[in-house]
Amino acid sequence: MPSDQAGMTARATTGKSAGMTQYRFLNAMGDVVAEGEYADHATAIEAAYDLDDDVDEVQRVEFLGPQGDWRWAGPLQG
Repeated sequence: MPSDQAGMTARATTGKSAGMTQYRFLNAMGDVVAEGEYADHATAIEAAYDLDDDVDEVQRVEFLGPQGDWRWAGPLQG
């Protein structure tokens, strides 16, 4: 289910853009509900709130670290 918000798509994205970091959005069960590329954590976390209207409630935002591992991007403010 594609989303037009901030370049996000559900489940899939294209290759990494210069200066952008890959982020993924997880629901309460830990399932990835969307992914996207953002310039920084704050922008990705803000996008999580926009996603809540379109997909299962986002509980966690992670980014792809330099060693290829997924890392917590920070707390969601509620």
